[in-house]
Amino acid sequence: MVVCIVSIDHYLQYVEADTDSEALRALKGNLRAILAERLGTGAVGAIFEESSSDKSSIAQELAETNGIPWHNICMTKEERVAAGIYDALQNRPGSPDSDDMSCWIESRIPEDTVREAYFVRRIEAEASPTQTALVLLGDMHVQRVADALTEQQYQVEIVQNLVLKKRWVEHTIFPEAT
Repeated sequence: MVVCIVSIDHYLQYVEADTDSEALRALKGNLRAILAERLGTGAVGAIFEESSSDKSSIAQELAETNGIPWHNICMTKEERVAAGIYDALQNRPGSPDSDDMSCWIESRIPEDTVREAYFVRRIEAEASPTQTALVLLGDMHVQRVADALTEQQYQVEIVQNLVLKKRWVEHTIFPEAT
């Protein structure tokens, strides 16, 4: 199976809104163009997306228009609770961006690996081995999911040009002061 993973910031993936700035509309237009180009090849058999269940996404809209199955692979609250990761994800550490204070920088935590394994299982379970799986993930998860799929002998391509600023860091434990 061929897997194309598109790295995104989540605010970028949702259908354009009247309140979107011109800059955000341009970024969403870029995402729409990338997805339309991939879908135009006829090789994509399904789209898998880490997405909110409350909002329509650009990928979801394009999947419906093109008659391609779309799967939301984001764990539900109930699945996160059952996996024992809900509280940790709700209390994810982070800090303001020290460069310009324009955004919040989240820290990766061990519980992210549980979610990433879930993404991989969902992709493997529902993707066609003879078609390309188009996957949209938050940037924090892209390399880990790509590595896991590569280990399973899938051919993986990553599209990362939509993420203009890295909004996450590896979680580090600072030694306590003595």
